[in-house]
Amino acid sequence: PKPNTYTPEDLEILSRLYETMTLAEVAKSMGRTYGSVLRRKHQMGITKSFSQIVQMNPLTATPEQLAYTAGMIDGEGTVSIRRLRRHIKPHIRIANSSVPVMDWFSAVFTGPSVFIEKRRPKGSGGLTHYMFHIEGLGYLSLYMALLPYLVIKGPQMECLIEFTKLRLS
Repeated sequence: PKPNTYTPEDLEILSRLYETMTLAEVAKSMGRTYGSVLRRKHQMGITKSFSQIVQMNPLTATPEQLAYTAGMIDGEGTVSIRRLRRHIKPHIRIANSSVPVMDWFSAVFTGPSVFIEKRRPKGSGGLTHYMFHIEGLGYLSLYMALLPYLVIKGPQMECLIEFTKLRLS
C-alpha cells in the first residue's frame, strides 16, 4: 500500500470512485488500505445517499437459497437492530460450527457488511464456531425477501424491515 499522503488527484479519484464502488473496492483500486481510505473519506465528508447504498446490494439469491437461509436464521440465528459504535444498524447473524455451511453463505451472499467471524472455544475442548453476519440498511431487499420464509423469527424481521424503511425515508 501507498503512504498515507494523498495528492489532489488522489482525492479526486477517491471521490469519483466512491460514487459507484464500495469502500473496499476503492481501496483496492487505489492500492491503499481500507482504513486509510475510510479515514480520508471521513475527513473529506464524502457520503452515499441511502438510495445509492440500497442499489449497491442487489438481491441475487434464489427462492431455495432464501428458504434455506430463513431456516438457518429461525434455528441458529438472530435478527436484531444493534448499536455498532455510533451507528444503529439492522443485523442478521447465524451461528454454526460447519465450515461448508459458512462457505455456502459466503458464496451466496456477498457485499459490504457481509462477513464471517471465527470464534474459538473458551477453555479446553469445544468446537470452533463461526458467525455469519449481514448488517446495514443496504440489504432491505434481502430482509424483505427472507420474511415469507421465516417461521419463528418473522416478527423480529418485520421490526427490522420497518426500522430500515424508516431510516431510508
